[in-house]
Amino acid sequence: MPHKIYPLLQATVAELKTQPIPVDNEFDSFDEWINEQHDFLHYFELKDYYDNGIEDNFYFKKHNVDTEQLQNEIESAVGELFEQFEDADDVSFEDQMDVMERTEEIIFDAIKKVANQHQLSLLVVYRENPYWMLLPTQDEHQLIQIADAFNEAFNDDGDLNMVVY
Repeated sequence: MPHKIYPLLQATVAELKTQPIPVDNEFDSFDEWINEQHDFLHYFELKDYYDNGIEDNFYFKKHNVDTEQLQNEIESAVGELFEQFEDADDVSFEDQMDVMERTEEIIFDAIKKVANQHQLSLLVVYRENPYWMLLPTQDEHQLIQIADAFNEAFNDDGDLNMVVY
């Protein structure tokens, strides 16, 4: 039985309305489905934070967002963060984790700031390396329904958790 996430997204994203819904219940099928025609869902590895999908995002392209400027702002903020540890001989595991968390926050805060200017909302899928997507709604109830449906469908083993950022 298909999950509720598919019809909820089809009702929110016009470009998904005509796509056939996958028959299996795998996250990889969802990822392929949502990105079949346009780049909606983006993955990045925190160690390669600059390769984050911003310039490929469907809505940023649609709204002619200056993604180069956005990337430069992120690069500058992350650079300042990294400078704090530049001269350190031995960086603790806790400090490394803190830097990764703060890098993630810098990226998502920057994306959300621009998204809000275009009445878009940011959803984040937390796992070892995160996924993110923008949706053309700021209806909090609708966004929570989508996140809950995603988690119901794909968070069986606890390593995929979508939140409204």
